[in-house]
Amino acid sequence: MVRIINNEKVKPKEPEAMLNEKSKALLQIIGIIIADNPKAIRELLEEYSIELSESPTDEDLTDKLLSAIGECNNEFNNDLASIILDCTLESSYDSFDFKSLFKKGGESGGEESGESSGGGGGGLWAGIANAVGGIAGSIGSGKRAREEATSKTLQGIYAYKAQLAANEHGKGKNKMYMLIALFVLLGLAVAAIAYYTKKQSQQPLPLKA
Repeated sequence: MVRIINNEKVKPKEPEAMLNEKSKALLQIIGIIIADNPKAIRELLEEYSIELSESPTDEDLTDKLLSAIGECNNEFNNDLASIILDCTLESSYDSFDFKSLFKKGGESGGEESGESSGGGGGGLWAGIANAVGGIAGSIGSGKRAREEATSKTLQGIYAYKAQLAANEHGKGKNKMYMLIALFVLLGLAVAAIAYYTKKQSQQPLPLKA
């Protein structure tokens, strides 16, 4: 019995696209926005009929948002770029230099888009939109990139919340020090008054002539 072996060549699997540094930075920014302005992200997802629970957690928003980005819907990703631009211009996230990352309009033709839109905010928006598109291409290519994207986004969320907690703790400590100082001053004032009153009571009464 002769066994015929199929000699058809198997097409090698293409390697997964990896996230570049710009994509990683943008994902951390997206994480900050999820933590700082979850309402904007929820409204975007709901606008595109993406189902959410009544009170989605940061992790839920991250998962749904990355899934939506991975669909490579240009309209969705452009709307997300607008939200990122609005949030970053309204807030001061000192950890990131947005202009140096995105002012050139991103990669693969972004510069022309930035120039045609009049530069400034338009050029910055074009760079962000290109970077979002790059994230979409990477996480749509395989599991590893998706896991890394999730990790970077959550890093942004946790870092932002840790910074807020530290700021609040610092404010709390300052208030405590002020109260301690106030109590010390009040204590000194009371002690001084008591000492003065005692000295006055110990002074001998003047003799009558």
